[in-house]
Amino acid sequence: MLTYHENNNQYTINTYAVFYCKDSWKRKEWISDVILKHEQKHFDLAELYARKMRAELSKLLVKNYAELKLKTDEIYYRLEKEMDKIQDQYDDETEGSMNSIKQLEWENFIASELIKLNKFKDSVVSVNFVN
Repeated sequence: MLTYHENNNQYTINTYAVFYCKDSWKRKEWISDVILKHEQKHFDLAELYARKMRAELSKLLVKNYAELKLKTDEIYYRLEKEMDKIQDQYDDETEGSMNSIKQLEWENFIASELIKLNKFKDSVVSVNFVN
């Protein structure tokens, strides 16, 4: 999710991963610590892609809001497609958490990728204007 705020010669953009509890499926008989941990990693992947978005946004220089919107939309939709693929790959390789070896590999991968982008864990990014 993205929100924009204009101030002086820059835009402040808030971007963050969102979990919609009411839209999440659940069957009480399927819930376990293993399943919940697996599902948490789906959210962690979403946070990873929010950080990738922040990293790319932090490099932007724009002339106006229209250009900012155009560039952020392009980045957002490209990363969204990439994230959807990796979410599916995660489910496929872990067999929905049933493959404990692959699950652990993914947990380690996700953790290391989040650490690499730790600089972008704050949801706020500033984008400067150019004249």
